[in-house]
Amino acid sequence: SVDGVLLESHSAPNWAQIWELRQAIARFRKMGKRVYAFLRNGDMKSLYLASAANRILLHPSGGLMIMGLSVTRLYFADLLKMVGVKAEFEKWAQFKSAPERLTRTGPSGPATLQAKEILTTYQAEWYKAVSAGTGRPLKALRADLKAGPLTMKTAREKGLVSALVYPDAIKRYIQKDLGHKVTIVRRYLPNRSAWARWGGVRRVAI
Repeated sequence: SVDGVLLESHSAPNWAQIWELRQAIARFRKMGKRVYAFLRNGDMKSLYLASAANRILLHPSGGLMIMGLSVTRLYFADLLKMVGVKAEFEKWAQFKSAPERLTRTGPSGPATLQAKEILTTYQAEWYKAVSAGTGRPLKALRADLKAGPLTMKTAREKGLVSALVYPDAIKRYIQKDLGHKVTIVRRYLPNRSAWARWGGVRRVAI
């Protein structure tokens, strides 16, 4: 009973949740519905999510902080030594690196290799999804990341966003895109007669 969804991203969730949201948006679009994503300031995560939408709108005073993926880790072995604590773990395999933050002052070789492989996999998925969603060629998209943060105008010129729109003009933009008047509802409530997705008798299963 809705024409579409307006997705406002203020702080994107983790990568797994974004991937699931993208699948939901894809199913929604297959029903012939429209999805609009509005970003005030986009980063790697939010652009990955927004690229699943039909249109990406960026605040005219915003920008895209896309510079690739990285990992930051903290190591507390020296701190624990200062307070007289020694962490002891039985390491089962070389890639089981979770305890390293308490037993080392830096990453081991296998931990570094593992992090690089994960980042490579994530970034490959990012390139594929954003390229498909924005129509930006992969080669050009890689150059965009090397160029560092992009201003709002540059992002628009490169086609990474559909338009630069202030919050109070979003409704007018959507109405022009759809060709008719719309009502933006902040909290969507299904019809009371609709099937209760998680309904049923309250009980405890063993």
